Amino acid sequence: MHHPAVFFDELIKERRELKEFIVSNHQQVRAVFEDHSSVKLVISGHIHTRGHLFFSGIHYISTPSINTWPMMYTKFVLDGDLVTYEHIPIWQTQKTEEALSELLRAEAWLKVFGNPDEVKRYFSKGNIKDVLTLN
Repeated sequence: MHHPAVFFDELIKERRELKEFIVSNHQQVRAVFEDHSSVKLVISGHIHTRGHLFFSGIHYISTPSINTWPMMYTKFVLDGDLVTYEHIPIWQTQKTEEALSELLRAEAWLKVFGNPDEVKRYFSKGNIKDVLTLN
């Protein structure tokens, strides 16, 4: 799904101006997932950060964006009850530098974090690779 159905961090939960970074009916959406025992993994984007949360028996993964900093795509490998995911950087130095510069100039993010270093730290968080058991 595009918009996450979980809060990957408290920042999104606490800041009213960031509520657009979670699907508005997230509780109802999660209830549908939780009512179906076959749902073990939900993948979303929209927030452009790496995230993993295990909530009510379901793994939720947030994937970074390929066209905004940190410019990554995510590779998933399913093997029985195991899923491996890896966020892989797109190594185009000029485009990556442009994307970072654009992110660090964004007034909305500077308003939330106060300075470019904190913006960069926020968008750099999260595991690069992990193996999950889906059972």
